[in-house]
Amino acid sequence: MARLLSLLLLASPLLAFSNKVQTSYCNDFGAHCNIAPGDRIIEGYRLYPENASFDPKTCLVYFSSLWNNSIAIYDAVHNKVIGSIDYPFGGRHDLHANAVLVDSCNRELTAGFTSAYTWDTSGARVDGPNFIAQYDLDTHELLWTVDLSPPTGYRYGGFQDVAQDRYGNLFVAGTYPAALVRIEAKTQVVQPWYLSSASSTTTGYTGLAMFEFQKLLVSDQSAETGSNLVSFDINKPLGPRPVPVTWASNGTLTGISVEPDAIVLAPKYRGKVLLVADNSLGTVVLYSDDRWVTAKKLGVIPSLFSGTTPNPADAEAQVVVALQIGQRIFAVYEFFPDGVTLFPGAHRTAGERECFPLQDITDDVERLVQQYVNRGRTIDWERPAYHY
Repeated sequence: MARLLSLLLLASPLLAFSNKVQTSYCNDFGAHCNIAPGDRIIEGYRLYPENASFDPKTCLVYFSSLWNNSIAIYDAVHNKVIGSIDYPFGGRHDLHANAVLVDSCNRELTAGFTSAYTWDTSGARVDGPNFIAQYDLDTHELLWTVDLSPPTGYRYGGFQDVAQDRYGNLFVAGTYPAALVRIEAKTQVVQPWYLSSASSTTTGYTGLAMFEFQKLLVSDQSAETGSNLVSFDINKPLGPRPVPVTWASNGTLTGISVEPDAIVLAPKYRGKVLLVADNSLGTVVLYSDDRWVTAKKLGVIPSLFSGTTPNPADAEAQVVVALQIGQRIFAVYEFFPDGVTLFPGAHRTAGERECFPLQDITDDVERLVQQYVNRGRTIDWERPAYHY
């Protein structure tokens, strides 16, 4: 760890609406990808990854490059950035790249590019634009874009994570304030699924995870339901349902984290383990054996930058997402304080950083899961833990 820090000095009626169908088993989750264990450094000038999604077919990771407003393409086997998708928003300073989602089955990539004003003002200005774009995953051709601002009355902003159902319909989470919208796969019609009545400066939804194409899990910093983990029905807009979270060690009710960001269900655990990126703590590991009606908090994997660091500029590095890449699980770091304001009133732009860490937390996650299992509880694995 010290060396790493120093380096940084069937059919269904729904098919009538879309010909896209995927299942949990349309890929092998990257079993063939030879991902070396251990922490690593990605060399990428001004990369600043805000979110990430893995394509198990090609062993590539797609990073949303925050201030470049592009999608960086990373070869996880050879630890090398090999390209980027820049069209049509690359270079725009009035937007932030955030959401990114690979659909490996249908060979599509969805990404979000949302108004910088919302982030610059912490929700005081939310009038948009808030673009969602979809690309052909193999050719990188732009398939369509849609602006979420008109369908939400220009009153909701900070849309920063996306999930997809079995038929290609998309759900997008908004932060200022809590909002969830659905984008129909065939027509790209945007339907508000839930719009909070809170003030736009109230921090709301920050992450989405699709559970078995049956329900959405959502991280909610506002905890307006009493829990900062909620679920949604994906077939009807019924509003958020709280998911009570308790410490696995003693059963005490708790929040999922201090500042939850993106959430990811690690494929190797078949929907039972949720990885919560926390901007303050690191990576929180949650577990559920009742299909996320409730959840257990297994523990926290600390940030690489907890405590003192060789480079003071790294002290505020934040975990923005933790995800499975092949057979390993990595935490991704963002360096928000690096942002540069070129003149008063201007949007922040990328700093000069060239190296970005990926923290290998595979063994830490497994240790927490096994500690829970060995307390007399059992996990009904569909497959062995390390069978992909």
